[in-house]
Amino acid sequence: MSNFIDGRFQYRNLQILVNLLPQIREAYKTTRSYNALSFDFERLNGFTNVITESLLRYEGDLSERDNATRNRLKNPFIWLREGVQWVVTLPIQLLYWTGVINYVVLSRWSNNWFVKFLNFLIIIIGLASSIVTLVTGYNPFIQIMKEIK
Repeated sequence: MSNFIDGRFQYRNLQILVNLLPQIREAYKTTRSYNALSFDFERLNGFTNVITESLLRYEGDLSERDNATRNRLKNPFIWLREGVQWVVTLPIQLLYWTGVINYVVLSRWSNNWFVKFLNFLIIIIGLASSIVTLVTGYNPFIQIMKEIK
């Protein structure tokens, strides 16, 4: 949670489950040992409400991500982009898998402008050749390719 206020204190980037579960346990112990003061009940109720709300928000975020991923899976252009990117970055990934380079270098090289330009170039050439093949047919396409050489 980015901003959480607990009485006098304000927390930034609070890890809810890690930090609030021990506080709930302490508040529960306090309510049992001091015969349930109303302040402790309010604090305990507030902590449980924060955890419940954060879990519901996280569930909604996961649901939105799931829907977005399912929509991307139906898009053939994204399949083409990811497939070409996988083929182009395969030599870099092989270096990573064998332990020659670390993940930071893999990420840097995979996101390099030259690799992205190479992906774009392969996609454009592939799409153009597919369109020409579909329009002219296979045999005329082969004739055109022989004439280019």
